[in-house]
Order: sequence, then structure tokens, then C-alpha cells
Amino acid sequence: MGVMGGAGSGAGSGGAGRGLLFRGGDVEELHALVSARFAPHRLTVLDEHPVDGRFRCVHEGGVALYELGYGAEVDVTPGELPEFYNIHVPLSGDGVVTADGVALGSSLSVVNPGQRLSMRWSGETLNRVLIIPRATLDAALAVRLGELPSAPLRFAPVLDRGWGRSGLGCGWCGRSPSSPTRSWRRARRWVWGTSSSCW
Repeated sequence: MGVMGGAGSGAGSGGAGRGLLFRGGDVEELHALVSARFAPHRLTVLDEHPVDGRFRCVHEGGVALYELGYGAEVDVTPGELPEFYNIHVPLSGDGVVTADGVALGSSLSVVNPGQRLSMRWSGETLNRVLIIPRATLDAALAVRLGELPSAPLRFAPVLDRGWGRSGLGCGWCGRSPSSPTRSWRRARRWVWGTSSSCW
């Protein structure tokens, strides 16, 4: 078991660069890169076998999309999120996301700015992680509402309610009829200005 604790300056601070950011077993390097791109956090490797990490930037700009897997069972504890929304979309494996001390019913989830976050991921887990700065979402809301919101928009944390892993793709594109995704789809349209695009 290994425990890493490190500093970073928050989401998007890792500098320019898309594509594969890391692949391998250097847990210290992976921890530093994730801290710089997301937020400072504690990383505890629970498996005895070596980490086989993968960290890729899919999209970078006003919002950022990453793929992240550790290749080992890990606990990840950022603590209180800075001013961004953290959306996890599991592509494989499984895990538990805890927000403000409450384990969520699904790891397909949104954690809001200011919430306290912790995660446990299996060695098989590969996540897509979408980072939306609060300022980006506030600006999109201001276009629609005519003024900046006085408080951060808050999303219900769970994006699905048991409609199955086979529905992840449709839910991510905003085509699932499942009601918990409706507020998220609406916010997505405000940010991107379209409901038809999908990464």
C-alpha cells in the first residue's frame, strides 16, 4: 500500500497539452499530473501489484475532458472541491463516489463546487472525467438569465438510477429518457449551445 499527498493549483493548471499525458507505473508522477490538472488530493494505492496508470486529455478549453485509470485499486481523496464541477462517466470497472460523507448510488455522478469528495476505484476502472469551471457555467447561465447567478448551480449527484451500463452512451449524449439526467442535459446545452454533439 502506498499513500501520496501532494499539492497542485487546481483544475486546468497543468498547462497546454492534449493526448496521452501519462502511461506507466510511476505513481508519484501520475499523482503529480492529476493534482495539477484537477486538484490537490491524497492518493492511496490499495493493491500490492504495481500501478498501471493511464491519463489522457481528450478535450481542453473552457471545459476539459480526460480519461483516467490507475490500473490498481485506489482511494482518491481531494477533500473540498475548488470552483469546478466534477463529472465522472465510468467506461469500465466500478467504484464508489462519496460526496459530503454520503456514498452515491452510482459512480456516474456530478460533484458540485464546495462539496467534499472521496472515491474508491477498482483496478479495472477507466473513467471519463469532465471538468466544468463554475465561472464557465455561470457565464452560460448569465446569457440565458440576463445576470450572473447569486449562488452556484447545484446538481443532484447521481446521473442515473439503475438503467444499466449499456445506457451510459445514450445518457452521456442526452438521449436517455431517465429523469435524473434532465437538469444535467439542460446545463450541457447552455454551455455548448447544442444538444446534438457528443464526444
